[in-house]
Amino acid sequence: MPARIATTAGVIVGLGMLAVACGGTVAGRDGAPSADQSPTATTELGRFLPTTAAPPSSGPVPAADESGEERPIVPATTLRATTVPPSTVARTEPDPIADPPVTTVAAPTTTVPTTEPRPANAPPPVPTYPPYTVRPALTGVAALTGLPAPESVTTSPVLVAKIDNVGSARPQWALDRADVVFEENVEGATRFMALFHSDVPAEVGPVRSARTTDIDLLSGMNRPILAWSGGNPGVTSWIGAAAEAGLLIDVAAVRSNCYRRESSRRAPHNLVAKTGCLLGRGAAAGPARPLWEIDEDWTRSTPASADSSFEVRMDNMRAGWTWDASSGTYLRSQNGSPHVAAGGARIAAANVVVVYATHVRSAVDARSPEAITVGTGTAVIHRDGVAITGTWSRRSAEAPFVFRDVDGGVVPLQAGPTFVELARAG
Repeated sequence: MPARIATTAGVIVGLGMLAVACGGTVAGRDGAPSADQSPTATTELGRFLPTTAAPPSSGPVPAADESGEERPIVPATTLRATTVPPSTVARTEPDPIADPPVTTVAAPTTTVPTTEPRPANAPPPVPTYPPYTVRPALTGVAALTGLPAPESVTTSPVLVAKIDNVGSARPQWALDRADVVFEENVEGATRFMALFHSDVPAEVGPVRSARTTDIDLLSGMNRPILAWSGGNPGVTSWIGAAAEAGLLIDVAAVRSNCYRRESSRRAPHNLVAKTGCLLGRGAAAGPARPLWEIDEDWTRSTPASADSSFEVRMDNMRAGWTWDASSGTYLRSQNGSPHVAAGGARIAAANVVVVYATHVRSAVDARSPEAITVGTGTAVIHRDGVAITGTWSRRSAEAPFVFRDVDGGVVPLQAGPTFVELARAG
């Protein structure tokens, strides 16, 4: 049984500039860039746990067309919102992950990014990120699962792939082998951010474009490698700024030969990433670090309800989960049908965490929702066949998530893979 994981939530600011060199372009069926590519260019962690479904999310946005074409950019008048909703749990003891400790959660604050109006068609300003310094690897434990691992794994980076989830994209390649999956609302559908670390398949996909939601999540992964198809000029510039600050390694398909098109499917739902090539581009990437506390031996002190099955409402998607005691995992369904990867394995997780997050319009495309993952809100943690209602909190984009029960006690996750549903708050 692995020891508890020790991590530090604070970020040491230093110089972390990087440049991603790549060549070649993945083309669509007619030799042009694919539809989702732009034509322009000290705390403890133990193991993982599962949760129960929380209040219903707000109404979904209109469905996107099945072609997967990028939405036109709708000019925004401000930078992305930074409003932090109030917590429902007061913190009265030091946070085991956040650093430094706090006694209460701050009241909601809103940052107004500019005092002078921009021209109507001007793109939003590109954020400036402070330089990031990579933190050291864990010893003997895989950071994302809490399971024992050799040095070859503990010192390796997280490979993050943006994975398509519309009907034409299923079944996905190797999604069942991800250590962590975040499901995000996009334009009337959902998309996955799949994190590969302890088990890296040869290929993953279908790979699609990123969103502004991704940047705050990526910032907490200790400079991961990002595999994505490319995106509109706004998202591309924001990802580029994060890469220049050393927050991530940008390996977009529009500038890399680490991808191929699968002939059995139609573009843009057929872009496959070659992981060996991607890892070869990540010499400057940092080793994986924990995203939350993990403790397989944790004993809950507050009541929890059995959850043999539950459902999470995403945008135009019903994500169903069923507890399987024999495997100690939750089995996933989509809109009532089993969710199976291309290799035939059912998508499953030891933990399912429903994070109810405020969604705002993306500053680079008003039709694209952005989930706010820094601050605090309601959460339901599913692990071991029970659901624990409580809160999530995150002090900064570089800090891990902290999950608490209704009494304010920290709820660690069970050892193993985790699936996070970024559902709409309210």
